[in-house]
Amino acid sequence: MTNPSEVAPPHRLHAGMQNIWVYPPLTDPDFLHRTGLRDKIKQFAEMVPAGSTILDVGCGWMPYKAWFDSKAARYIPSDVTPYPDPRFRLIENGRLPAPDHSIDVVLCWQVLEHVAELAPFFDELRRVMKPGATACFTTHGLFRIHDVEDFWRWTPAGLDRLLLDNSFSMCSIESCDSTFSIIALLTNNMIVKAFQSRHRNRDRLVFRPIRRLFAAGVNVLALCLDCIGSAIGGAVHRAEVSTYFIKAKLLSQQAEVPAIPAKIPATSPEKTFISVAICTRNRASDLPRLFKSLADLEYPADRFEVLVVDNGSQDATREVAEAWLSRLPNIRYFYEGQPGLPYARNTAWKNARGDLIAYIDDDAKASPGWLTALGSAFARYRDDFPILAVGGPVRLAWDAPFSFPGWWPKHFNSWLSELDFGPDCFILDKNSLCLVGANFAITKTALNAIGGFCEGGLSYGGDERYVEAMIRSTGGALVYTGDAHITHHVSPSRVDRKWLRKRFFTEGVSVSKLRFALHGRNLKSLAFLVNRSLKSSIDGSIGTVQFMFAPSPERFARSLSLYYSVGVMLGIAR
Repeated sequence: MTNPSEVAPPHRLHAGMQNIWVYPPLTDPDFLHRTGLRDKIKQFAEMVPAGSTILDVGCGWMPYKAWFDSKAARYIPSDVTPYPDPRFRLIENGRLPAPDHSIDVVLCWQVLEHVAELAPFFDELRRVMKPGATACFTTHGLFRIHDVEDFWRWTPAGLDRLLLDNSFSMCSIESCDSTFSIIALLTNNMIVKAFQSRHRNRDRLVFRPIRRLFAAGVNVLALCLDCIGSAIGGAVHRAEVSTYFIKAKLLSQQAEVPAIPAKIPATSPEKTFISVAICTRNRASDLPRLFKSLADLEYPADRFEVLVVDNGSQDATREVAEAWLSRLPNIRYFYEGQPGLPYARNTAWKNARGDLIAYIDDDAKASPGWLTALGSAFARYRDDFPILAVGGPVRLAWDAPFSFPGWWPKHFNSWLSELDFGPDCFILDKNSLCLVGANFAITKTALNAIGGFCEGGLSYGGDERYVEAMIRSTGGALVYTGDAHITHHVSPSRVDRKWLRKRFFTEGVSVSKLRFALHGRNLKSLAFLVNRSLKSSIDGSIGTVQFMFAPSPERFARSLSLYYSVGVMLGIAR
């Protein structure tokens, strides 16, 4: 369940920040562990044959993916938790997302210790790997307990036996750590735990800089001892109980493994009556494109309605809606004079007749199977989660030929409401993963339970993030389904530095308001936001200076944190 006390800036911000697994800072308690792991994985990546089909099992945020992208004919990231990469595939019911005998190289970084049932896991590896294919694992011999699902520790002999028993021939087991790096890791972990247990409330603002300085000192000392050990003799300082890098090959002859049956989703989505809500303001020219796509939906016409909520328009919005009554007889028109998207969304909620309310932007276009996919996902999860929201991919479209300028960071497409977590259907169980308001369906039961969208001045997605946080805090779920895709038409005027700076500033204001809306205006919320603003201002100032002397998309992205910081402070002042 999400803890709404941690209202973070949107995950889009983090895409331009440092990859701490590849470039860990010296103040990182795991600095030596991560550098040792990185070096072994990079060496292996250089030896992977070009044109390989690579399956990254338990990919996480894919910190090493760039090294394998250039070698792979196809790179398939997969995990039990979804991540924002269009190639991502979900591991459901223990079944790996690949056909039988189709994989040349399996990557499995820091995953084995988290697998509760090892026999079915290796059964699946044998099923998807070609005979003679290579598998590479990293796992621990000595390491702190770092997750509630942290089950195993090994020795080299234990790993050798594990792989031989599962039809793999051992190629090599190498240590990633030195004795001194392990001592440094455990010492730093001891200090972190001591500060967190004794000074939990003050750790973030007061003691974290002290911890980081201490970690840097321990790491420097360990590096010096490591160099001395290497000079005396390499074998002297290599740990026998470290993190291991294991390379193995699947034997050519192996028993056939029975396939694990895939979960069968619930059917009959047509039984759900859905209210399609269009909240619009002065966009009468965009509505016919949207109305046409709704008229072409595959969903039964008697099982959905269209609510047009006019949020104080001064154009021909009402006339356009009424003109489509002949093709969409289930259209209903409402006027909401109070400006603001949350007010319009709440008007739709209060007047909806459907069990599910599907919000779609007025400048969007629905795919023919959009409502069917939303209804199917709703039917699949509604018995488990009465408080439920469902959404799908949002793809960008341009009214004229268009290409992004060179300074535009590619991951910034999400600021234009682009979303794509792949073709699967799954629960978004991480705070940083969220749906987009352009394609956002929620049960009427959920809105009744949380009191609708927050009308406290939240903008640019703040109102839907409020709803998502409330859903998670009450034990509900956010569900993504890859088949419920829409097209979002975007004006090229948004691909502009001035627009982005304003957008980040507004995001900062919205984050402050969201924090206060969820937790009240108190000292704890104030300290949380001030700390966030100071960190963002430092990061943004550094990025601004770097961008002035050596422009790049990454540095421009970093510079925008400064505008976000100013927005947070203004939100506090208001």
